[in-house]
Amino acid sequence: MFNSIPLAVCAVDPLIGAISAGCAAVLKPSEISPTVSSILAKLIPKYLDTDAIRVIEGGVPITTAHLAQKWDKIFYTGTLLFHFLES
Repeated sequence: MFNSIPLAVCAVDPLIGAISAGCAAVLKPSEISPTVSSILAKLIPKYLDTDAIRVIEGGVPITTAHLAQKWDKIFYTGTLLFHFLES
């Protein structure tokens, strides 16, 4: 498995774009990669502004609850193809 790809491409790159644009961001790492999810949940709040960037962890119920909220943009990386959704 390509263990560095979910961390570098799927999580950090879109987050860098959001930060660069001055946007707040919520990052929800995959529950299928619990080690990567745990690392992001520990390191991002330690080094980045928690008023602007949040990491949430969990499975389908957590994802479903957050998708029900009002978002301006959603960047979904759940498949080999990335998806960008606008409300």
